[in-house]
Amino acid sequence: MSLLTMPKIGSVQSDFDETVQIMDVSRAYFSDPAVSKQVDDKIDAVYAWLLSNKQSYTPLGDLREKKPWWPTPAAIDIDDLQLAEALLETRRRILRDKVFGYGLMRLLRGLEDEEVIGELTDATLDVVNGAMTQVIVSQLVSKKIAPKHCGTVSLNKLSELYGNGVNTKPTKIRNRLLARLCPVGLINARFNMGYEISIGPVAYAFYTKVFVPLVNEMEPGLKG
Repeated sequence: MSLLTMPKIGSVQSDFDETVQIMDVSRAYFSDPAVSKQVDDKIDAVYAWLLSNKQSYTPLGDLREKKPWWPTPAAIDIDDLQLAEALLETRRRILRDKVFGYGLMRLLRGLEDEEVIGELTDATLDVVNGAMTQVIVSQLVSKKIAPKHCGTVSLNKLSELYGNGVNTKPTKIRNRLLARLCPVGLINARFNMGYEISIGPVAYAFYTKVFVPLVNEMEPGLKG
């Protein structure tokens, strides 16, 4: 167990100083080897849970004990090859969405249960479950692994990735995303004459060790 202070999860009322403190505490906390070990252990458990396909979650993060997260798809028995390929591509997108959504929920609930992260409020779960959170995580992962790209983005760029218009106030995206996603390890951020935002260690571990390999393993079965 880490001896460092667990970062508290902020809110839309978090001001600049509070948000920067949350960011700094979160970076130090998730870089602790003891915390990293707890995250890695839970990552392995989440992969096994998804692969077993026996349970799922409600949008509010409540466990459905006997409802598989991925129903067995029916066979694609269509003579029209273009239509068959379109249906297959739809299944691919649905699979990715479900692996990301249910897998990340399982991971965060597990970390919450073991008191690695703080209590997941409804407001935090609303952000985690948002469709744009998957987009943000994917984009930040790509920036980390692409050698020609800078590994960080500004607050304005993060807002753009989230789908906001150019007139969106920076404080809105700061409080909605940084104050809530940094304390659960999905985003890393620091303030150094401006915000420097990158993928968080929990999100990176989930994406590379659960999301990508599980999607690759399950995609061959999408034809039914």
